[in-house]
Amino acid sequence: LFDIAAEIFLWRGRFPLDSIVIFVAVTLAVEFPIYLPSIFLYAIAYALLKNNYHLSTNPSPWLRAKSVRQTARANIGVKSNPVRIFPGTGEEEANTLSKIEEYRMHRVTGFLYESLKIVLQVYRVYSKTTPVDISTISKSGGLVSKLYVNYLTYLHMLLKYLCKYIRVLKNLTNWHSNSTYRLTVNCLLVATVWCFFPYKAHCFWIVRLAAWILLGPWMKLLDVLFIRKYYRTREDLLRDGVPSTTEEMKQDIASRPNILEPLLQSDFVERMANLGRVVVENNVKLRDFREEVFGKYTENIPYVDTSRYPSVPLPTSSAHPADESAFDDGAKWTYISGQKVFGNMIPQVRK
Repeated sequence: LFDIAAEIFLWRGRFPLDSIVIFVAVTLAVEFPIYLPSIFLYAIAYALLKNNYHLSTNPSPWLRAKSVRQTARANIGVKSNPVRIFPGTGEEEANTLSKIEEYRMHRVTGFLYESLKIVLQVYRVYSKTTPVDISTISKSGGLVSKLYVNYLTYLHMLLKYLCKYIRVLKNLTNWHSNSTYRLTVNCLLVATVWCFFPYKAHCFWIVRLAAWILLGPWMKLLDVLFIRKYYRTREDLLRDGVPSTTEEMKQDIASRPNILEPLLQSDFVERMANLGRVVVENNVKLRDFREEVFGKYTENIPYVDTSRYPSVPLPTSSAHPADESAFDDGAKWTYISGQKVFGNMIPQVRK
């Protein structure tokens, strides 16, 4: 992050494209705030595409990510060209890049250490001018220590999910998942639609309808017909009287009519509730059926990559396209069905 910030704000490089893009984007956002959502989404897509360009040009084929072009061709059904990887391909260049990244990491660590050292020096100077409590009365731990002792489990859970989502974000930005491609395409589409969408007229009409509907004199009819039965005014309480004891007040509040109960008892809400229960029951039945059929081999494929250490082959590994002539005569490629099941009364494995 420090190196990226230095390259952007200091306009480093032969052609500082990132600095130009950031300058134009921030200038447009300041001058035309109405395009701020589009600029924000375009910035996310640009950052992901720029990172994909660097990752897809890695000298090592095992560390190289799929380019956006390859992913797009695969999504539309275009077959990729066969690739042969020989042992040691791009090993020297990849080692050089890894050493550069290691040096940059140590440089950032050193910068943080120097900053922390300066802060401690300033604190020592400041602490000498601060009065010190020399009382002999022992004091218990502070609020932070009490929370740490009493809620240690919650702190561990927080750190667990924090590490998990950091890994998800890291794998998402490093193009280790197909979700990155979908996120990039969606950002580009939504940003483009937002530029040409007549949101000004829509926002104007939404505000106009809200003002006419919610602030008009017909709200008095809503109060008289529905709300006043449930929430009486101060004048109504003075006229009808207020219960004297707390128990009578609670009984009076509990006995008032509920304006939402007729809505909840309507046929529409009942039909929607029945449909929701049917969907839940079908999903539970499909889950139980899959566990009964596949047993301990049941697998749940994660939607995003949460792995901490990616599995990368050694530089001495090799790969080559499969030679169909090496198979026996009459051998054919077969499709093995997965664990996805379908059906209502008698679930079946999708083939």
